[in-house]
Amino acid sequence: MNKPTLVACLLVACVPALSLGQEKPLLLQGPSLSSREIAFSYGDDIWVVGREGGEARRLIASGGINTGPVFSPDGTMVAYTGNLDDNTDVYVVPSAGGEPRRLTYQPAPDVALAWTPDGKWMYVAANTGGGYHIWRQRFPNGTPE
Repeated sequence: MNKPTLVACLLVACVPALSLGQEKPLLLQGPSLSSREIAFSYGDDIWVVGREGGEARRLIASGGINTGPVFSPDGTMVAYTGNLDDNTDVYVVPSAGGEPRRLTYQPAPDVALAWTPDGKWMYVAANTGGGYHIWRQRFPNGTPE
């Protein structure tokens, strides 16, 4: 075996051993930014971390599939899409942590999209049978329009 082939074989054999100490890449999805924090979904939960980095904290761990966090304009609330009990609805939770509150109650899937700049309305996509339609709901306790 010539020297270049031997070196190539050693490199191929050593690469898996070199990567053993490294962590696997994380599949963080759907980031949303506030002035102080970043919210994202990972492993069906919603997480929050400071914009400067550091250790993330789990904001939502409901046992369902939680995706698409959206910060309110003032950064105090996070809306997200949650699938609990085989129904997809929009929920909100304080960004500091606390009990999530269900915002939509339709039997069809609803998806959190955005807040109005004043934080008084939440835009939601709802599948009402003929495809998704965008509507808004007054926050915190309003009816959809």
